[in-house]
Amino acid sequence: MTATLWSVQPAPAATPAMDRVTPDAWTSPAGVWSTVISLIVVFAITILVMMVLGDAGFSQLDLYVAIGLTTLVPYLLWMRLLVRFDPWIPRARKLVFLAILWGCIPAVLASVFMETELDGVVTELGEASLGLMVVAPFSEELAKGLFVVLVYIFGRRHLRGPWDGLFVGALVGAGFGFAEDIGYLANAFSDGGVIGLIVNYVLREVFTAHAHLVFTACTGLAAGLAARHGLSMGHGLVWIGLGFLAAFALHAMWDTSTAVLPSGETVMLFEPIIQGAVYAAIAIVGLSILRRREDKMLTARLAEYAEAGWFSAEEIASVADPKARRAAVKRTRRMPALRRQAVRLLFAAQTLLALNREKALMAKNQIDHTEEEDVRLRKLVVSARAMGTD
Repeated sequence: MTATLWSVQPAPAATPAMDRVTPDAWTSPAGVWSTVISLIVVFAITILVMMVLGDAGFSQLDLYVAIGLTTLVPYLLWMRLLVRFDPWIPRARKLVFLAILWGCIPAVLASVFMETELDGVVTELGEASLGLMVVAPFSEELAKGLFVVLVYIFGRRHLRGPWDGLFVGALVGAGFGFAEDIGYLANAFSDGGVIGLIVNYVLREVFTAHAHLVFTACTGLAAGLAARHGLSMGHGLVWIGLGFLAAFALHAMWDTSTAVLPSGETVMLFEPIIQGAVYAAIAIVGLSILRRREDKMLTARLAEYAEAGWFSAEEIASVADPKARRAAVKRTRRMPALRRQAVRLLFAAQTLLALNREKALMAKNQIDHTEEEDVRLRKLVVSARAMGTD
């Protein structure tokens, strides 16, 4: 098979043999059930780990489970927001599971260990205040960011660009924040009863649940950019290091305000509300800017396929235009199952083609992508036939 350069226009549309539309892992019954079971396992292990760290007996199991279930809500809402920004590509189920698992358990345990060791050092140096302002942010972001590094080293195929990296980082941050909040809220109940629990729940889950997502998303964003540009392993790790520094800086600023502001109930109430609003604004503005840049890229890359006869203007808009994308998502919900699956497969394959093409162009690699491209395009045509539009 002759190698095809990404800089060359895509081949004219062809008609491959008819095949069935394969359900993706997220919508097939097996995929749904395995995902649910996996998340239940993560939830159960997280509860047990936080009980051990909090020296809680099994008599408090019902408290921890109740806190865990209510704490899930804000994190699910934030992850739903991320998915709304990028609705067509189903993420690798194992990667999603491992990212959440890492945030909930290994990252929590590693950060506790590092904080314990480093707190002893700064205390001996007479700089106990550094524990909150430096040690905690450094330990937690390092523990979370290690998963991003592992994905970059061993699973770079999952990082097609900045959005993929950001998504992985946010998943790890969500897992970490979820586990951490269970511990904080359990302590709040022990110290202040139901009132203390309610006040802390509102402050942590309503106003600041997104904090760890924002922090670790910086590390993931850097990894995604490095992967798209095809950097060497060393240069890529340098970029990830810069992302880690951004995550550490944001985290340190968050914790430092708690240490330097005057004490008092009013400050304790309004400080997290103000900070939460600022960081939420940073997250939403950042997501919007990144989404617009990605949409421009998708439009440019898919236009090259459109010139070769693969896509219509409406199909490109359903992937790259925000309003058309939202309308397409709504339309698919009203479709019969097979048609809905076909449309989603069509748009997912379109998006992947554009991302793969952009990644190769940015990396300036002459990649023999013909086989992969043919597979994707074959799925596109099969989807069109399943919809009765071919």
